[in-house]
Amino acid sequence: MKVLFHIQERVHGAGRVRFEWNQRGTFLASCGANGQLLVHDRNGARVHETSLEMRGACKQVAWSHDGTAIAVCQHGVAKISVFELATRTLSSVSNSAVGEPQVISWAQDSPILAAGDGAGNLLLYNMAVRRTIPLVGKHTGAILSAAWSMSGRLAMGGDDAVVTLSTSEGDTIVATDLTAEARQICFARQKTDSPSAGRSPSTLTVNMGGRSLLLLETAEHDDKPFELTFQEKYGQIERFAWFGDGYLAVGFQRGFVTVISTHRKELGTEIFTVPLQREAATAMAVSERLLHLAVAGGNTVRILDLSSALSSRKAPPDRVALRLEAHMGTVEALQWTRDGQILTAASSSGDLVTLLGDLPTLGVANGNRFATLSSLREVSVTDTAAEDARLRVPLEVEPKLLALGPTHIMAAINDRAWFYRLRVTADGTAGPPVAKREYLSEVREAALGPSHCVALCGGTVLAHAIEPSSGGDAAADAPHPLNEGDSPATCVTAVGELVLWGTEDGSVHFWHSPTGRRLDGARFVHPQAGGSAAAGGAGGACSVRRVYPNQAGTRVIVVDAANRSWLFNPVDNLTMRIADAIEPPAAVLWDPADWGLFAMASASSLRIFLHRAHTVYGPTTERLGEPSVGASGELSIEPVDTDIPPGNTAVALTDGVLLSRSNAGAVTRTRVHTHTRLEKASLSTIEGTAEACKQAIQLGRLQAGWELASRVRSRPLLLALANRAKTDLQPAIAIRVYRALGDAGMVMSLEAVADVEDVHALAGHMAVMFADYDRAEEEFLRSSSPGEALQLRRDLLQWDSALRLARAIAPTEVGGISIECAKQLEVKGEADKALATYEEAERDLPPDDTLPGAEPTSRVGKLHVRVKAGLARTLLKTGSLRRGLELAREGDAALARECAAILEGLKQAPEAAELYIKAADWEHAASILILSREFDKAAEIMPKVTSPRLLVAFAKAREQQGRYGEAVEAFKRARSLDDVVRIYLEKMDRPDDAAELTRKTRSTAAATMVAAYFQESDNTRGAVEFLLLAGRPDDAFDIAVSSGAMDVYTEVIAAAMGGEVPDEEFLRIARYFEEQGDKATAGKFYAKAAHYHRALNHFLDPVNEDKCLDEAVDVVGRSRNEQLVNSLIDHLTGDADGVPKDPQYIFKLYMALDNFEQAAKAAIVIADNQRIAGNYRVAHGVLFEMHRELMAKDVRVPSALVGSLELLHSYVLARRLVKSGDHEGAARLLLRCVDDLSRFAFNATAVLTMTVVECHRAGLKRSATEFARVLMDDEHREKIDGKLRRNIEALVRRPGKTEKDQETSPCPVCSFALGAWESECPSCKTHLPRCVVTGRHMVLDDWSSCPRCNWPALFSHLGRMVEENPSCPMCEQTVALGTPQLTKDPAAELQKWVSQTARKPSPGKEEEDEKDGAERAAAASAAAAAPARGGATMAALGALGLS
Repeated sequence: MKVLFHIQERVHGAGRVRFEWNQRGTFLASCGANGQLLVHDRNGARVHETSLEMRGACKQVAWSHDGTAIAVCQHGVAKISVFELATRTLSSVSNSAVGEPQVISWAQDSPILAAGDGAGNLLLYNMAVRRTIPLVGKHTGAILSAAWSMSGRLAMGGDDAVVTLSTSEGDTIVATDLTAEARQICFARQKTDSPSAGRSPSTLTVNMGGRSLLLLETAEHDDKPFELTFQEKYGQIERFAWFGDGYLAVGFQRGFVTVISTHRKELGTEIFTVPLQREAATAMAVSERLLHLAVAGGNTVRILDLSSALSSRKAPPDRVALRLEAHMGTVEALQWTRDGQILTAASSSGDLVTLLGDLPTLGVANGNRFATLSSLREVSVTDTAAEDARLRVPLEVEPKLLALGPTHIMAAINDRAWFYRLRVTADGTAGPPVAKREYLSEVREAALGPSHCVALCGGTVLAHAIEPSSGGDAAADAPHPLNEGDSPATCVTAVGELVLWGTEDGSVHFWHSPTGRRLDGARFVHPQAGGSAAAGGAGGACSVRRVYPNQAGTRVIVVDAANRSWLFNPVDNLTMRIADAIEPPAAVLWDPADWGLFAMASASSLRIFLHRAHTVYGPTTERLGEPSVGASGELSIEPVDTDIPPGNTAVALTDGVLLSRSNAGAVTRTRVHTHTRLEKASLSTIEGTAEACKQAIQLGRLQAGWELASRVRSRPLLLALANRAKTDLQPAIAIRVYRALGDAGMVMSLEAVADVEDVHALAGHMAVMFADYDRAEEEFLRSSSPGEALQLRRDLLQWDSALRLARAIAPTEVGGISIECAKQLEVKGEADKALATYEEAERDLPPDDTLPGAEPTSRVGKLHVRVKAGLARTLLKTGSLRRGLELAREGDAALARECAAILEGLKQAPEAAELYIKAADWEHAASILILSREFDKAAEIMPKVTSPRLLVAFAKAREQQGRYGEAVEAFKRARSLDDVVRIYLEKMDRPDDAAELTRKTRSTAAATMVAAYFQESDNTRGAVEFLLLAGRPDDAFDIAVSSGAMDVYTEVIAAAMGGEVPDEEFLRIARYFEEQGDKATAGKFYAKAAHYHRALNHFLDPVNEDKCLDEAVDVVGRSRNEQLVNSLIDHLTGDADGVPKDPQYIFKLYMALDNFEQAAKAAIVIADNQRIAGNYRVAHGVLFEMHRELMAKDVRVPSALVGSLELLHSYVLARRLVKSGDHEGAARLLLRCVDDLSRFAFNATAVLTMTVVECHRAGLKRSATEFARVLMDDEHREKIDGKLRRNIEALVRRPGKTEKDQETSPCPVCSFALGAWESECPSCKTHLPRCVVTGRHMVLDDWSSCPRCNWPALFSHLGRMVEENPSCPMCEQTVALGTPQLTKDPAAELQKWVSQTARKPSPGKEEEDEKDGAERAAAASAAAAAPARGGATMAALGALGLS
């Protein structure tokens, strides 16, 4: 607190000074030791000065209730001085019966002064009639204290320990004895539960000797006095004061201050106690308005804020308001002005210090500026955009009203106003006023524009220029009324060049200052104003109390007399009630940073609202608070208010920052709750950024919300932003968000409407996305494209609504929509309404433009078809069969089917069948005809029926009629073949057909019927077969045994049982044949039953004479049983009976056992045996089959087998080439053979002879001569064919020396050029595959294979071979013309062939020949020792270790 003014001791003289403020707090009266009575105003200016008649120190100063007179009593003076301010006269009041007054007190509601002297006498003085009433002996001792109640009762207390209560005439009402003298008394209102206690202060509080307080109820209640005592440590009671709603503050001798509540339930309970100082509480005062407690102790004054303490029930912090200098003594008295703005303290030395505690709550804002009182006669104007930009405006008077405009500020009191320009002068202030104005009555409100002022005086709005015109035209500068002839104005404000005022009848008018015209098109009319006194009259509920426009004047908040708040749009005169508004708001603040954001302030909190002009749901206003986002993006807002700092008043709101002014004039900036997360400090974390994003979405800052959400990348946040963007008609933002979410469908939908400029149309499209179709229709109808509403209802198939809209906005569409509506009614079963709607649609449609007999192509023609179809259906449903049938017969197949179904439901069978036939619905037609027993008519369409149920029904009907052929045909088409079999057997005597059909169907029921038929006919085979098919094998077996037809049983069992014959059945058959002595057949069925030991024993039984060796090999191969394998080998090698068997069985055994390596060796030995015997083709076949078997099983072919097969194939192929005339090819292959001539010992001479001949023919003269000389050896000479001997001898005599060079071709592995008939590449050492047709090695670009055996072949030669001789030289199977194809991937084929068949390059041909010679020698030796046929081969197998 700062010192407002200081009246020093020299003014009143040394010693105590007494003072008192008048009730209004406008004047301070003081008097001291020198007898001078002074009156000062609030600013310390001396207003009156009067010298009292008698010299004497002042004892007490008291103001009358109306502030017209001041009473003073002095020490040693029996008279009371009364100074009247109006006349400035001083008079004396005294009575001889009453001595020197000790205390004086004015009544609170009348001009009566009470004075009590030291002897207990009372003097009453009525200043109005100038009459005194002495009352002697009121008390027996000195009267120490006095107080008046609001009801005119006087309470007095004295040192006689009695307190009296008297009337204003001095009559004693009651006297109450006390326990001690009454040092201080006062009236107050105690807190009570009784509603009848009233609100008037009636509780008398008495300080009894400083020891306790007595609460005495003076109203007519039975309540007994209540004495309050306190702890001894506090000391004596010095002062007490009432405040608030029945609270009592007490100051004590030892510096303690305690606050208690006087509510009966908590009476005597301390709210808080605080030790303020060591000195006694010499003075105490409470500001009722601000709830500030001032306590004096020693030379210090401390202030406690009781408002916060009462809510928290905790001791508040204190602050030092004043500390007197040492020479000034101690503080003896304190008093607040009624408004709590000024505190005055009196010292023991005679100083009087007045402090400015809280300034008047005057504050006004305009745009970014706001102005508040910084002192009683100074205004500070602050620019919120620049905190340091402050302008001081010194005033001539203390104002009661401030108004701030763009360029001026106005200060007014009563009917006078001063105008200051907002500029900085040389002294740093705004300088002197630029204009002064005096109005005809008090200025209640005022507002400033750029150059004009409007003032509300009474109920009239006056407008005038702020600064006088340069021409000095008084008439032009005079205020002129704006609301002349209208209802009295209640409030006025201005924004820019607009002036707005509210009226008692509930209207708000707009006036444009540049044109000087009222804007009648923009006028608020209270929605509930109906002209009644209660609504719109003076003081009515609809009367306008306050008007708060935004910065542009495009939105106005209106508060009515019922404290309801409305938001008004002057552009379209739309008014809406603001829900959850503070009622009434102390102020409404628009935030210039966010359009549509405003706040309503109460005394302690600020409530934020957001008005959105354009949304899917129209203009909206919602209360803001704490936003939260659900998992699906739903945004919910928990309303939260922002607390205003205690004792502050809201002044302005800028970008979420509240500027509030304290009572001391300090400005506080507080960020409101809805903006707390938007500060940069909150964006340092993901969580903070997410919270900021929620607040941005809540505030409608969608661009900022997108930037924040894109950082967080939270799907719920993005969904919430997208929903808000759609709601606020911001498709561009929504498109960005849905792109980030990956929702292509929503992006496409939004892009389709992004360019829609009509707000209502865009709102309609967005409402569709929210599935709010009623809202969408409403918005579409308001837009420039109302047809969208109709299309919406069409898309939703809501034909009732579509028809309603079509009649209103698209009459040409009524017909088509009526059809859809009628169709919907028809589906609902409302046939009558549907018929009426179809008939209405027929009338509404334009004439049909379709030519007779032609198909409709136009829209109108197709609609007529639909109408007729609907009429046909509904006529039938409503019973108009004749007309409905006519229309149905004229319609298409679809209509015929629909009408047929309706007729079927109406039991109109003939007509229904007719229409079903027209619709080609054969099943339904046949069903009706069969049920109607119209079998002949049904027979006409049965060939087109596919339903088994209908076919069976028809077949049974024909069967009953004896028409078995038709019945059989129908049963067959119905797949009811058992019935066919039954008719064949029972009705038509066709057992063969029945049997054949049963074999195909394998039906148990049919097989049972056929078996029974054959049993009756003594057809054993048939009976057995069909009993097995019927699943009766025991019966079939018995018949087979009894009739000796087991062969039939075994023949048909597998087929009859579908291949799924159980092992038990095979065992039963095997035992039967075993009993019959048929070992071979018994072994066969034991094998099928997996009894391999018994099967093998039967197969090797001597009675079979080795006829079952193949079966034995197969059994052993399947069993994979080592014991059985050894048994069979012993039998095959003769170890069991001394007779070796054909070695082919050894080969087959190893093949069956998948022992391919041993099988291959066996095959080689067998082939060699055949080769030695000269059976080259047989040997070739054995090796080829083995080769193919190994290749098929993906097993590597042994090199010995490959070599033997290639050598034999060269010989076989050479003979074929000789026949075809390819002598060089034959010669090259024969040269291979003679290189290993020992392999052809059986006809070595013939091989050599053919080699000589073919070499000679092929031009290989040197080779022909070489082998001709070999022929001349003794072992060959005599064996040469006589026809060729002389030629060969001549060739030897005249040897040829030339040799034709061998043709070359690339190696398929390394591309090295080598001889075409070479089989091993000298470069890569790979054994190359040979062509099956020519014997040449394969090349990649001509790779093919035999389609039958897959052996490689050169494509070009294979094609020619097929044309000349279509049998393959390798497999001897016929190759069809055109089947050979070039291989698509020859490299893969080469790799496969080489990996499986190629021989590894040997270290030397000599070593291989030596190994082969050893094997052949062993084989030959074994052959020589063999005693029987096949013995040579078995011996060879033994030599190879196979036996």
